[in-house]
Amino acid sequence: MKIESPLKKYINEKLYKHEKIFDLATSVDVECERNISTRGVDQDYRFEITMFLPNATIRIEKVGPDLFPLVDEATDVMARKVKQYRERLRDWESGEHRKAGAEIASGSDTADAAPIVDYVPKISERRRMENCTPMTEQEAVEQMELLDRDCYLFKSKNTGEFAMVYRKRDGGYGLVEPCD
Repeated sequence: MKIESPLKKYINEKLYKHEKIFDLATSVDVECERNISTRGVDQDYRFEITMFLPNATIRIEKVGPDLFPLVDEATDVMARKVKQYRERLRDWESGEHRKAGAEIASGSDTADAAPIVDYVPKISERRRMENCTPMTEQEAVEQMELLDRDCYLFKSKNTGEFAMVYRKRDGGYGLVEPCD
């Protein structure tokens, strides 16, 4: 969707309102999309802000019937997430690492699963890992939370291997590592 002048002005005003908070950003991408297939439903518009920070990316996506309230909500959430990032960055730089809020599961959760027969998964989206900087499990959980995702693939500082953290249904976190 081509952003029209009043909307563009409004988005810039909202982002510049938080200019002091966003000073660490290396770049900011803003996307607005009107979903024509759902016209008349509560999800006509999709508004997304992606902010690239040193060693982190924060992405906020909001969906709703009116674009201006979505801009308000997304910029407010972005400001909160950037403040959270800055606090944690101060903790990391001072050497006082914060706990991620929950323990990383050390054991594997095994559930009795029925075998999948003749199932070919459809991949709807492919992404390349742009930032393969090794990080700890706690940093990976923080990055997952900043991106508002349910799982996050990262390169472990401890092992040098790729691993994945994920959010469990009970609110905790899990860790998947390759076997030896």
